[in-house]
Amino acid sequence: ELTCKLHSFKNGVKMHILFYDFDFNCPALQKVITKISELRQTRIAQMVKFIQQELKITIPQKMISDELKQTNSFGKPHLFNIISKLCDCSRQTFFKIMDKLDSSEFKLDAEETIQTLSPFGIIGIAHPVEIMKEYNFGINDIEEIILHLKKFGLNALETHHSAHTKQLQAQLTTLAQKHGLLETMGSDFHGPESKPDVVLGQIKKE
Repeated sequence: ELTCKLHSFKNGVKMHILFYDFDFNCPALQKVITKISELRQTRIAQMVKFIQQELKITIPQKMISDELKQTNSFGKPHLFNIISKLCDCSRQTFFKIMDKLDSSEFKLDAEETIQTLSPFGIIGIAHPVEIMKEYNFGINDIEEIILHLKKFGLNALETHHSAHTKQLQAQLTTLAQKHGLLETMGSDFHGPESKPDVVLGQIKKE
């Protein structure tokens, strides 16, 4: 799962891209992974500096290094683990503060990423419901995004997801079939600390 930014759609849309059935040693994928690593290091420094300023605290470098040893993908949940040991800051308050931080410059470009990877596997849009909620989009906006990204090689769509209702699943399935996209399914389980209400391998049926 890759976090990207679709800069050319409206005012820019943050989205997640899923990549399946690939050879890990594929040079194209290694190029993207290298880019992610470079962006991630810069983003970690940005996040740490920002939260230190907001909470007026100092985070020891050793705590960051120790947390990095536990994960290959350091993000806000990992930073919160550190913050919770240093001050009395609730999870809700922490994420509300971090939402003010613009990290769009440290995200992969959606068009470039899809174009680079699509010849080597299945690449699709993850959990469209999150895009819809964040930007107040309707199903027609998702269709516009699909039509645009198909030009760059998009070939799949996550139609079944733990946050999708039956109605949305049906709408997304219709879009996938209409535009010749493979359908994918995922619970979006990221661990009990990140998403405690999501169960591995299970999606809602409502």
